[in-house]
Amino acid sequence: MVDLLAKALLATVVIEELATLFVQGVLTIRGKRLPWTIFLVTLWANALTNPTINLVCWYMPDSLMDQVFFYFSLVVCLELGVLAVETVIFYRFGRVRPLSGACFFAFILNASSYFSGTWLNKIGYWDWNLF
Repeated sequence: MVDLLAKALLATVVIEELATLFVQGVLTIRGKRLPWTIFLVTLWANALTNPTINLVCWYMPDSLMDQVFFYFSLVVCLELGVLAVETVIFYRFGRVRPLSGACFFAFILNASSYFSGTWLNKIGYWDWNLF
């Protein structure tokens, strides 16, 4: 279990740091910049939220996780919670302003890592022995 949590955190951090780099590049072209500390804040936010969401899913009873409606409801609720927590973290510690900008930034990062899961499954990432 620890190796799966570590692999999930590693994948999420790499994908979201790349997304942060992309957003930083787009903002630089538009004449704005995020502070360089945003990369450390992104790492910290993911170290806080990723294991939490994965542990909740890991310890949820299989009888509940097999129900499609429950599974999708749980994922939506957990992702909205992560979005809220990361919005506050990016606003408060990452100095991403205004609050709607911090929410949009958190949404872009989480959408990029969430939808990368399909790609990671196709390449067999979860079967690799990294640790």
